[in-house]
Amino acid sequence: MTPSSRRLSVAFTMIELLISIFLILVITAVAITSIVQMLTMTRRLQALQTMDASAKTLYEKLAGELAAMHPCAAVWLTSDPADSSVELVFMRCKEAPLDHIDSLREWGRAGATEMGYTDLVWSRWYWKWDPVKVTGTVYAASSRTARWTRVLGNQARDYWKIPGGSKLGNSYFNAFILIPQPVQETGTATSPNSPKDLLNTNAWQSAPATATAPAIQPIEKTDYGDYEDLLRNSRPLMFRCSALKLELVSRDGTSRVADGDTALAWAAEGSVVDGSDKPGLAPADAKRVLDARPSLVRLRFTLSDEKTGASRSYSFSCPTSGIPSY
Repeated sequence: MTPSSRRLSVAFTMIELLISIFLILVITAVAITSIVQMLTMTRRLQALQTMDASAKTLYEKLAGELAAMHPCAAVWLTSDPADSSVELVFMRCKEAPLDHIDSLREWGRAGATEMGYTDLVWSRWYWKWDPVKVTGTVYAASSRTARWTRVLGNQARDYWKIPGGSKLGNSYFNAFILIPQPVQETGTATSPNSPKDLLNTNAWQSAPATATAPAIQPIEKTDYGDYEDLLRNSRPLMFRCSALKLELVSRDGTSRVADGDTALAWAAEGSVVDGSDKPGLAPADAKRVLDARPSLVRLRFTLSDEKTGASRSYSFSCPTSGIPSY
């Protein structure tokens, strides 16, 4: 073989090598692109599945609590633009109407009632938008069915006076149970008829704020009311939630929407358990109170995933327990 033929053979081999490398690079690039697209799609589908699961969990929890809404207790719905928040507070209980009230009898003064140990609890749903993190979080909380309160007798204060006039005789130590009480009288969601004012009144020796007097805080530091209990028990339920709108539809068809952008402070007055006229009200006023009770709750919101950019909007309706008649 001549030198010139050897040079031609070497040149031809290098061309083949370059073509092979090029084809390998092309195939590798196509494979990597396909894998990246597949991983991106997988992460997106997983994010959507996670959002669906979160929305389902929220729906099932909210629907279950609304289905057991107490027909006797007040309901609050607030929307605060200054805080970019939405709050819904109501009482829930056993589903059987006859189990709502265990016993009613005079206790220390006319018109006072004593309620036996029940499973009544207050529920609080709260949505807060964070403009810094550009995200919203939904919180849910339930008050406890009973709270132990201990009062020591070796302190120079009258711990024994119970709202209603009764007194306990133990001069050293007392322990008793606080249970949530249905709140019937309210007409607004702002002070002094807000949940914070009214639900904390079952704290030991406390009183709500009035037009002429500030709120009286519990003397015993370990004692607190139902609203404070809700705040302590609040837990995040859903993250990265935006564009939330909570709508209450009353029995008369009136609709009220809280979205955190428009100011709203509304409350439904409590009614009597059996759905009859509220004591002390004219028939027209009693009908107004009953018609204002919420019968349907609509909730709309959008969930998003920061890593994948996926988002999905949800909307569902939950009926309340309504007013029982028997």
